[in-house]
Amino acid sequence: MNQMSLIAICKEYGLSRRAIQGYEKEGLVKPTGRTNHGYLLYDEKTMHRILFIKYCQNIGFSIKEIGEFINEPKEVIKNKIKEQIPKLESNVNKYNQLINDSKKIVRLLNDKNCEELIFEITKKENM
Repeated sequence: MNQMSLIAICKEYGLSRRAIQGYEKEGLVKPTGRTNHGYLLYDEKTMHRILFIKYCQNIGFSIKEIGEFINEPKEVIKNKIKEQIPKLESNVNKYNQLINDSKKIVRLLNDKNCEELIFEITKKENM
């Protein structure tokens, strides 16, 4: 079975050493070995788990929340992710609105007297 060092995983997948160490601290993963020089090694299964944990963080779960379901049956994990989808969709809608408003503001900034219109757009966002 292939094993990778902590440094190699970080480089390969763009993760920080601190993130993986945090996963270890929370008991979500553990190294599967060490090199002759004492560097931590992780097997393929653990690498997959690390990437899945990072994915779960990316869709809005906290480390604590992940710890509560990661070892549950697949059906439980599936339901947790399904429950997250409406939140993600809401974020998409929010960001689409921000993009549209930003485009309006960029156009308005071409006008001399744009402050009031920009104020109305930004006020709406902060309510």
